[in-house]
Amino acid sequence: MKSIVIPNMLFNKKVKLSDGHVVKMLSIFYKHPYLLQEDIWERLDYNNETFLVDPDTLHIMSEHLTELVYLDRTDKIQSIRITTDLEGEPLQKHWDTILEYCAKVRYDINKYNHMIEHLQSNEED
Repeated sequence: MKSIVIPNMLFNKKVKLSDGHVVKMLSIFYKHPYLLQEDIWERLDYNNETFLVDPDTLHIMSEHLTELVYLDRTDKIQSIRITTDLEGEPLQKHWDTILEYCAKVRYDINKYNHMIEHLQSNEED
């Protein structure tokens, strides 16, 4: 497999920047923009559009040829397709490395969510 398609967790989100521009958001990891500090999101100009992308998604995108997949007849980015030109064992090692990176990010998100749930349950007591 040389390509995979990964859903954009923020396909329904846009944000208004301090300069007044409204931009789409792109993340394959985070379900809401507040999960990262505002200044961590990076501005990305791609195909005559501007997006805000989290650094983890940008890392994955930077290692591949990336194509944005839009929801039919809309301007919403439904997913991204990442492609590599590797073959054989280097391809397998590459996907293993990407999977390991994604698992670490997911672990960090789950740890954060658990901490928030714990704090909220203490507030209810």
